[in-house]
Formats: sequence, C-alpha cells, structure tokens
Amino acid sequence: MTSKPPRPRLADGARITIDPDERGVAAPGLGSHAPVIRTATRKKGRIRRMVRSVAGILIGSAILLVAIYAVLASTVLLVMRAGGENALVLRNAFPEGAAPAGTYVYASSQTINPSFGGRLSQATVGVPAGAVVRIVAGPTGKISNDKKGRIVINGKATDYRVAVKATTLARKYLALCVAGACEPGTAVLIGQDTIVGEVKGYVSPSGLTPTPDDDTTETE
Repeated sequence: MTSKPPRPRLADGARITIDPDERGVAAPGLGSHAPVIRTATRKKGRIRRMVRSVAGILIGSAILLVAIYAVLASTVLLVMRAGGENALVLRNAFPEGAAPAGTYVYASSQTINPSFGGRLSQATVGVPAGAVVRIVAGPTGKISNDKKGRIVINGKATDYRVAVKATTLARKYLALCVAGACEPGTAVLIGQDTIVGEVKGYVSPSGLTPTPDDDTTETE
C-alpha cells in the first residue's frame, strides 16, 4: 500500500489546497484543465505578522521609556512617595552643600548612596522611611525653645512653635515634618547626607502642585 503524499506548501510555509474541479491558469507541464492553487492561510499569516510587528513596537517603546526614566531619575529628577502623594524631587539642588531655611526636601532615615546603582535603587524601590520635610535650621548652629515655646536659632526666635531639644547642630538640619514616615508638624533632625533632593511639588493626573513659597520668619 502506497502512502498518501504530503500536502504541498508554499515557500513561506503556508499550506495550499488543490481543487481539481475548477479550471485555472495552465501551469508549465500541465494541461488546460490544471487545478487551481489556493493559498488558504496566507491572509491569516499576514495578520499574525502584523500583530507581531505592533507588539514589537509597543514593547520596544515601553523599554525605551523605562530606560529614559531610569537615566533621568538617577541624574536629575525622580518621583518619590510621601503620605500617599508623589513628590517630584530635584537632585543636586544644593551644590554648595547647604539647604536654605524654608526649603522642602525629601530625606531618608539612612545615609544616601550617591553611586549610580544607589540612585537607581532610590528611583525604583524608594528609600527607608522617606519623608518630605521643611528645613528650619542647619547644618550648623544652636537650637532651643524660648519661654513662649518658639524655636530659637543661634539666639534668634522664630515664629515656629514646636518643641525641640536644645542642641548644637553638626551636619544636621532641624526640620518640620510635612508628609511621609514622620508625624506631620513635628520637629525632626535629619542628617545632611540623608537628603535625596529638593521637593519641587507634587505630581498628580491634574498636573504639578508646587510646594508653598514662604520663608522662615525670625523675630528679635
């Protein structure tokens, strides 16, 4: 018994069917009643190739966007979570090394790793106990409270009425908690090397909401 010959395929792998009952264009070596060759799966093949092309473009675009964000977040800007909001943080905002009073910064409970790998980790997984705080004094100076409960910085009273422990700052800032891993409104001490960057505002679907633009007030 002879086996049935396999169904022929085209060069691109598409299976073809032969209908011997229909007339077709005569092929070389065949009579005028040559069978018609139908490419039944060619249309499906084109659709599959189109889908693969679109998927490839989308995946490539997503990878490109992730790479762009990784570079920007590691060098210039990144988004950090604080109190349920997305804080837009500017890196290298204090080239002289001191954050001015009244500045909003994003700080961690641990020393910041300044390497590229450390910055990339900050941008993707965050930092331990991250928080938005407002600088009151530092990174040097003496702080205390006067009899009215105001914060005193180097002998000058401010309008801030928050209890602080009398101490001398050395590479540390006295700040007020705004949001994140601290109690809003309370005074905190943060290390100069725990600051990720300056908070420029909060990002939401409606746009960027800037931080309040007011200064530390001192009184005699």
